[in-house]
Amino acid sequence: MKITLEQHGDKISIETGGDDHSATEFIDYICQLMLCAGYHYESVKQAIYGKAEEYEPCEEKDYEKSK
Repeated sequence: MKITLEQHGDKISIETGGDDHSATEFIDYICQLMLCAGYHYESVKQAIYGKAEEYEPCEEKDYEKSK
């Protein structure tokens, strides 16, 4: 898997050896990218917690409809 962040003319990438990653691992990669891009760790933490609070359980059929 490769995740790339391009911001203000800078390009930061994380490349892993495979594509089979858990959601927790994926969020960790995103947080690492944000920290490398200069976001403060407290801002990253608050953003992740805040976004998680917005999610509510949904049925798979509802997810498919939203695509």
